[in-house]
Amino acid sequence: MIARMISNRLRSFILVVLLLSAACDRRYAIEYSPLPVGFKFSADLKLCAAEIKTDSVLNSMRRELLIRKGYDWSFFSSFSGHKAEIQNEALYQIFKKMPKGGMLHIHASATGDAQWIIDKALSMPECYIFWSADNTQFVKGELKFFPDHIIPAGFQPIQQLSSEDPLLSQKLFRLFTIGPEDDSIPDIWVEFEKVFSRVDNFVSYRPVFTEHYRHAFDRLASDGVQFVELRTSLDQILNEDGTYTKDEALLDLYQGILAGIRTKYPSFDLCIIANSWRGLSLEEVVSQLERVSRLKSEYPGMIVGFDLIGEEDGFHSNEFFSVALSSSPLPLFLHSGESLSMVNTNIRDALNMNAPRIGHGVNLFYFPDLEKTIISRGTLFEMCPISNQALRYVKDFRIHPGQGYLRNGVQGTLGSDDPAFFQSTGLTDDYFVAYLAWGLDLRSVKKMLLNSITYSGMPDYSVQNQLSLFNKSWDGFIQYVNGL
Repeated sequence: MIARMISNRLRSFILVVLLLSAACDRRYAIEYSPLPVGFKFSADLKLCAAEIKTDSVLNSMRRELLIRKGYDWSFFSSFSGHKAEIQNEALYQIFKKMPKGGMLHIHASATGDAQWIIDKALSMPECYIFWSADNTQFVKGELKFFPDHIIPAGFQPIQQLSSEDPLLSQKLFRLFTIGPEDDSIPDIWVEFEKVFSRVDNFVSYRPVFTEHYRHAFDRLASDGVQFVELRTSLDQILNEDGTYTKDEALLDLYQGILAGIRTKYPSFDLCIIANSWRGLSLEEVVSQLERVSRLKSEYPGMIVGFDLIGEEDGFHSNEFFSVALSSSPLPLFLHSGESLSMVNTNIRDALNMNAPRIGHGVNLFYFPDLEKTIISRGTLFEMCPISNQALRYVKDFRIHPGQGYLRNGVQGTLGSDDPAFFQSTGLTDDYFVAYLAWGLDLRSVKKMLLNSITYSGMPDYSVQNQLSLFNKSWDGFIQYVNGL
């Protein structure tokens, strides 16, 4: 608790310093023109003549957009507040057509779209909602099903509540997403965790489960995402008769969903990064690892890695679980450095356990000695700028430390983390944000997209197939832009 208080105070102090820095450097933000050697992480990638032309076209469009919007454009400090505005921009529409490679960082129940969840819940007479004040068991807005017909106090049929409150859909959207209405909440992680509590039991009801992921994967594929590495605890799901689907039967269900998506997107692929929660005991994480290892032996191409989830500054560190993680038979793709605390050493712990990928890595700036190790090893950072802003690790996209890491040579790619809750779509939004705010050139964008494939945990033959598909789509994208 003391460490968390220190972390929150430090976070506030750092944000003030960074914002003052940004205020003194606003002119730079709109006049910056990326140089070919600006980002060391992509220095090995060479663009052909057609790509250089595309780079020039996109850079000109970016410059025009930033000049038109002005140095004080509030988009940089509020993605959700400007989403509708940016979607009408011609540059955004071009980025939407860009092939996105792989989605390496996304959480299961937060995949998809919050409005879809709301509409689906409102269509189901057997869906109940908790519409009382939060208590130790439930939070307001929590969705749930009761096949045994034993209904806890505070729950009522959602359709009944909707008939009484015509504004229920709008109210639920605010409860199921993180946006400007949450700015006054002192600890955003408290609200963020409540969002998961509101939707997890809904998404893990079998009739919803299959439709949710079909919709979510279709949404990603239509945004140009070729494959997804889905982070999930592989928790059992509730069946209509009150029984549960779990383990092998659950993985079979995922495979069935994938088969359905492939009828529309034949090359789309799915694999799983199994995870455990930082709030558990060491023994519980050991048990989860043993379970996942057994499932991987039966589904070797589907389960590709292991991770720990939960607020890093609020629960156990990577080091706390080192006994279990150091002997993991699965590659470790660990959340590390999703923090502004200098006492959070999860990045160092992840490197000590030879993790090939690190989720977020925001607080690396506290550990310059680690940067050289990360660069020499080629460790990949899965960066999630929209998520980092929503959870208050970065106030302004232009001062996100990720761009500095890329400039120094740290390998990176982008993920959307929890798009349903942060109101983002696929990967277009995160790439558009990074392109505008970080001064990326096309070479660096392409490098991050290629990294999303080459650093994947998929089998080598799948990686090669995805690379071939990407290169073909990329060539078509370059021709499209140059033909405008």
